[in-house]
Amino acid sequence: MIKYRLGLDIGIGSIGWAIISGDSKAARIENFGVRIFESGELDQLGKDRKSQQRRGFRGTRRLVRRKKHRKDRIKGHLQNIGLVKIEALNQYFETNNQDIYEIRVKALDGKITPEEIGACLIHFANNRGYKDFYAQESEKNNLDAEEEADYEALNNFDRIYKSSNFRTPAECILAKFKKDGQEYPDFRNNNFKEVHYLINREYLKNEMHQILIEQSKYYGSLSPASIEMLDAIIFKQRDFEDGPGEENEKFRRYSGFLDSIGKCMYYKDCDRGFRSTVISDVYAVTNTLSQYQFLDSVTGEYHLKPVVARELVDYLLKTGNLTMTEVKKILKDNNLILKKSDLSDDGALSKAIKYLKAIKNSIESSGLNWMDFIDEDQFDAENYSKLHQMGELISKYQTPKRRKDELKKLPWMTEPLLKELCLKKISGTSNVSYKYMFEAIQAFMNGETYGNFQANKLKERQENISPEHRCMILNTLDDPEIKDNPVVFRAINETRKLINAIVRKYGSPECINLEVASELNRSFSERVEIQKYQKENEKSNDKVKKAIADLLQIEVGDVSGAQIDKYKLYYEQDCKCLYSGKPLGDIGLVLLDKTHRYEIDHIVPYPGFRVTGSAGRKNTAFPVFFLSLPSFIH
Repeated sequence: MIKYRLGLDIGIGSIGWAIISGDSKAARIENFGVRIFESGELDQLGKDRKSQQRRGFRGTRRLVRRKKHRKDRIKGHLQNIGLVKIEALNQYFETNNQDIYEIRVKALDGKITPEEIGACLIHFANNRGYKDFYAQESEKNNLDAEEEADYEALNNFDRIYKSSNFRTPAECILAKFKKDGQEYPDFRNNNFKEVHYLINREYLKNEMHQILIEQSKYYGSLSPASIEMLDAIIFKQRDFEDGPGEENEKFRRYSGFLDSIGKCMYYKDCDRGFRSTVISDVYAVTNTLSQYQFLDSVTGEYHLKPVVARELVDYLLKTGNLTMTEVKKILKDNNLILKKSDLSDDGALSKAIKYLKAIKNSIESSGLNWMDFIDEDQFDAENYSKLHQMGELISKYQTPKRRKDELKKLPWMTEPLLKELCLKKISGTSNVSYKYMFEAIQAFMNGETYGNFQANKLKERQENISPEHRCMILNTLDDPEIKDNPVVFRAINETRKLINAIVRKYGSPECINLEVASELNRSFSERVEIQKYQKENEKSNDKVKKAIADLLQIEVGDVSGAQIDKYKLYYEQDCKCLYSGKPLGDIGLVLLDKTHRYEIDHIVPYPGFRVTGSAGRKNTAFPVFFLSLPSFIH
């Protein structure tokens, strides 16, 4: 066992954790991860979870961060090859407002400046075009609403682009989207526009290569190797399975989800099983049926006959589906009556069957016989069935090319079935291993409900804990006050499970550092009020955006966050500098300022707005100290 410190970041739907060994001078992260769970809390309308909304914002932040990383790499590469310095590029962006599409078209047939080359490349990095992650040769079937909108937008641009034999997308955009008198083309996909456009990524890659090949005639630093590197920086997209960073990096912290699949809570030496397999579907169904009771109409006893349990599983396998109507019919034929509580969810059974329905449709659509596949033993842990092997490969490989290559290795794979399976969007793992699932299914077919089976397993696991670790394991919290708050109780209970799992593997930590989300200390009504305030603030910002757009004659989508802050503070401070009290001047000049003359200071505890240089000694002190100076008070 190692000496370590445990760090926990506890939220209402997730717990981030890290195990750190060594002292402050030689600290090392031994392991880290996130435990995600459902808080059970919906918004006040009973729709989206707040965690889903936050995840959307977090995804946007990641995209922004990745764009910045690409742009920084472009600038660094151009400086390294001696084409243009980073300072010169930054100065160019500060002072130049020329239409980038005009520069891109000009670059096709003649020399442009190094700064303009950099501007073109950064524009490509910001707008890389659309690449279909699930692109296949087959027709686009079973698309969701977002995908349909994307393909419609692609087709809209293709019709215009191919109608006049344009060399590049930039030529097309200048010709079709820039009207006389306009400073820039109107090519943004704003929500209020009826027609949207997307550009195929390959079109933009071809345009970039045309530009760089033309410019290489004038700049020797743009060698084939440099162009290849720029192509990789701008357009390379890692496979989902690889994870971030360089594939061969020795100390890469995360190497893709395939290398980070969790372990079964009951069998610590076994990985969790993939969710989209026959075994996982049957296990989920047996789990779901355990929420019901089965009354024998002849004897009056509550029990599930093994013959009935087997019949339910056989029906599920043969038809690829099992509904509550079919369950009740099978039970009735065997003199059993289904009894359910008020908490039972009839829709849970349908949700439990994720793989069987999908794979049966794919097999039959490919002209193959379902019974040829399902007649195999589906519960042989030593020799997995064809259906299981296909489900595992689909779950493991999300990148279409990888998935296709792996599926091709299966000896029974046909071309029609390959096309069907490459389009399936399924992923994820179960919480337990196949070994545990096999045992649970076998127990169910012997007439034991999953609830009883799980209780026996938990008891067995508790008995097997060594005396050394038994005293270190956290017991279930039994506090009526905390149990009254389901959000807090769920977060604490999940934290307990996580700490126990870490202690079993690494021993007890020297200390535990906690960071707790503020949501845990608030009631549901308080969280609703906060969300209501956030939505009102969002509406207020939307009004400010529109006012700025009207004032500056720009699109609403072009208004920056800094401009919103400046606009609000400008009027909150009565159009005056916070420090000197002098007028700030025209609001339009303030909003368009790129010279840092007008800056926002984050004064404790509220931001303020000032003219650069008006603060005097402000450069060496916090604003709150400046406010206390006699010269300011008087």
